[in-house]
Amino acid sequence: ALVVLKLCSFDILVNNHPKLIKFGRRVFGENLFKWMLKKSFYGQFVAGENEVTIRPILDHLRSFGVKSILDYSAEEDITEEEAIDHEMPSQSNADHKPDDTLIQYTAQKEFADRRKYRPVARTYFYMNEANCEKNMTTFLKCIDAVAGATLHTGFAAIKLTALGRPVLLSQLSEVIARTRKYFTNITGVEKMVRGHISPEEFQKHLDQRFKVKTDNEEIKNWFKQMDYDRRGLMNLFSWNGLIDMEHLITDLFKVPNLTTGRLEPIISALTPEEEE
Repeated sequence: ALVVLKLCSFDILVNNHPKLIKFGRRVFGENLFKWMLKKSFYGQFVAGENEVTIRPILDHLRSFGVKSILDYSAEEDITEEEAIDHEMPSQSNADHKPDDTLIQYTAQKEFADRRKYRPVARTYFYMNEANCEKNMTTFLKCIDAVAGATLHTGFAAIKLTALGRPVLLSQLSEVIARTRKYFTNITGVEKMVRGHISPEEFQKHLDQRFKVKTDNEEIKNWFKQMDYDRRGLMNLFSWNGLIDMEHLITDLFKVPNLTTGRLEPIISALTPEEEE
């Protein structure tokens, strides 16, 4: 363990580990090299390859009163060119006009391969929906592994970004940013989190400041669909609608246009494929 720790302190070894791994496989062969790794680096950092092989390690730690955190690592070698080819199409939306998008939510080619800026960060590159289904199967296996290894007492934290197109997450982030901007325009409150606004106050601002006809049936229904906390304060959107198969995301994120008074999507419409 001390030898492995010392070797990991040398930057030249850490930064060139892909080359060293390829060299080791070529010199020692696949089987011998794998055995050497299991007795050194792999053995120090990896509990096992599957649910069965991790159990002895977890049982050993449990005997000393030490609980475990299982960190599943699914990796794939992708070149920078492949990363850009995968990332840029997945970040683009033909209906999403650049001049209608907050700049921080616009895909930039120079940042398509984020690994070179954050080498320690795990980076996900969208390929297709079939690959997302494959990732979901992996997640389910991880949950089963946690349940089996902890006698159904553990829990699993799943990062859901690998289950869909990154552009959808960017658009949801844009929804939040545009909602804050919309809220500020109407109420004049800069910090939305501090703006304790009731539906009546919000309706008053729309009616008096922007002359939006709040007695319109469409606007009335919009107010009815809002979420409210226990204090009666409003949430602009019902986020629970995201998991309701009966709702379209485009219909969920609508607000009254401050000029026309008609309900319009706060972001550009999603394609049928993205909705699905």
